[in-house]
Amino acid sequence: MNAANKLGNIAFAGVLLIIALFIVKSFLVTTAPTPAMFAQGLTLEQAIEKSAEKDGVVLAVVTADWCGACQRYKHNGLSDERVAQWISVHGEPVYLNADKDKETAAELGAQSVPTTVFIHDGKPLGAIAGAMSGDILLTFLERGLAEAESIDTAPAEPDPAG
Repeated sequence: MNAANKLGNIAFAGVLLIIALFIVKSFLVTTAPTPAMFAQGLTLEQAIEKSAEKDGVVLAVVTADWCGACQRYKHNGLSDERVAQWISVHGEPVYLNADKDKETAAELGAQSVPTTVFIHDGKPLGAIAGAMSGDILLTFLERGLAEAESIDTAPAEPDPAG
């Protein structure tokens, strides 16, 4: 084999190696940092208790480190300053790792990740699966709060015992 053939084979092998590395990297998920609004690290129970001091609202996000959509959600919708501001006014955020908090995720009905659950007075009022932009997440939160307020202002049912 002459030097030109050896050099061609080496170049070809190098190109194959670069392509293989690119393919492998595209399948690996880089874990995004947890958004600052979750820094308190509250459990669901702690957040429900603490939220009673405000509007009784909890934003629970079920996510996983291996989930690409979850990582995009953390970079985008969950890092939106307007969302953090909304939560600071109305309630408490809870970050749940689906792999570590399996029981709590199941209690919330999370069948996929990411799942965002709106909780009022300890009861889930709505959930949405998938990554969202800040605008969509704020709309979800506002609708949840409107539903919670309608429940709070609904007339009490008369006691049949009288």
